[in-house]
Amino acid sequence: METGLTTQRQCFVCRIKCTMQSTDIKPADTKKMRIPFRLLLGIYVIVPILLTIVLADTFFFDNALRPYVNLSLRATFIYLFFFELPHIFASYISFADKEYLKTYKKLLLYHVPIILIAGCILTFFSTELAIMLIIGYTMYHAILQQTGIAKMLLGTKHLLHRYWSSLAVIIAISVQLYLVRVPTFTQIPLIYFFTFFWICVILFITFSTLIYLQAKPGIGKTYFAATSLMLTSAILFFILGYPFFAILVVRFPHDITAFAIYITHDTNRNAATINNSIYKFFAPLRIPILVLLPLLGIGLSYLLRYQLHIYDGIVYAGILVNFPHYYLEGYIWKHDTPHRKQLAFQP
Repeated sequence: METGLTTQRQCFVCRIKCTMQSTDIKPADTKKMRIPFRLLLGIYVIVPILLTIVLADTFFFDNALRPYVNLSLRATFIYLFFFELPHIFASYISFADKEYLKTYKKLLLYHVPIILIAGCILTFFSTELAIMLIIGYTMYHAILQQTGIAKMLLGTKHLLHRYWSSLAVIIAISVQLYLVRVPTFTQIPLIYFFTFFWICVILFITFSTLIYLQAKPGIGKTYFAATSLMLTSAILFFILGYPFFAILVVRFPHDITAFAIYITHDTNRNAATINNSIYKFFAPLRIPILVLLPLLGIGLSYLLRYQLHIYDGIVYAGILVNFPHYYLEGYIWKHDTPHRKQLAFQP
């Protein structure tokens, strides 16, 4: 798993770099579906929307909304059902391809089963530790996707990039562990937690400001600012008592961006010839992948509805569904993999 964690830092950066290395489009690629950078930036519209709602509720409506945005099991289930799980299942659907199964045979037949068995054993002996691992790995995965894109779109390396990104991960993990109230974590004296937390926040804001001021004007600078504002908003929501928004503002950009990635990949992979067995099955319906993939993702989430209604069910679902996704993403977008060849971006 360590290898997967290490390579996860580079997977989304590689997705963009492979497109930015060449600005020319070959004749054969003129019909290739591309993801506009402005679309990736537009996904961050969730940040000003939630900021407006929270600030209006705080200053004009006497916190009337606050009781309804707790981190309840129902709210978690709804988000998992419509956003997180569908994009994860979308990533699995891409493997229903003979060439892909051959290319990733070692990962799918050996690495993934080991991860699943180890995760289930861990959950059986310590649900608490499993929850902490799920939260840590999930936030690591989600935050590094966004900070990786931000760093690449800036176009230039900055000495503080790595520290800025690491602090973002640490803050996100700390906030979610605190909100979920894992007993082992909550035993830490609050004075220690908040001292560490505020040091990280101050450093993150400082590094964000320095990088932003030294960045060249353009969409990269705007995307970097949006990414920094995303986490700063999560911190604000956490402090003001809007825990569900604190997690939503971080998870939504990740999940929707990832969905855009897989829709683009699957569309390009199956444009000339349908290589994916699942898409072949649904081919008579003539439903565009842009529509079919989200429907399939939500449909597969529906099959897990009973397991997700119970506490242990969510933990096991996190291990069995999420972990292989995180691990595989550390490989499938690197170098000249079949996945990477089908991905294209538009500046």
